[in-house]
Amino acid sequence: MRMRIRAALKNATSGGVAIAAAAALLLGAMATPASAGTCTKPGCGGVVTNLARTTIAVANCWSTKFGAFAFGETLACMRNGWNLYAYNAGIRLGTRGDSSLLYRYYYDVDGFRVSRGCWAKGRWGHGGLFSFNRQGYSTSLWVRLTGKDEASIHSYTC
Repeated sequence: MRMRIRAALKNATSGGVAIAAAAALLLGAMATPASAGTCTKPGCGGVVTNLARTTIAVANCWSTKFGAFAFGETLACMRNGWNLYAYNAGIRLGTRGDSSLLYRYYYDVDGFRVSRGCWAKGRWGHGGLFSFNRQGYSTSLWVRLTGKDEASIHSYTC
């Protein structure tokens, strides 16, 4: 299992800071199950803040068969597709958007997507930096949030 985790981190991230941040995320992802559908107040679950100049895909669900990362355009749990008014769905969070402010079904976000060919950089709520580089890759990467994890995406380059 540890070898698979190391391989996923190596393939999913770029740079020493990113690997350390991903490892911290992974430890949190292993400790706490996703709580999609159980969160009814702003700030009660995972939050993504989009400070980049483009939309960011987020999902309010996560399949427990995945670890800290998943690959593809959508998650298997997104049975309701791209839908602002449903659990088990995703939305494209606008620029300067915060998933927990206006979106009742997204008070608890369980993951965000780094699209194929793009590079997302930001900061975890606890202050650590992250960098997920999908430039040159043909598949998108989903990054898991657990519990009350927070991710602020500052730069998103495609």
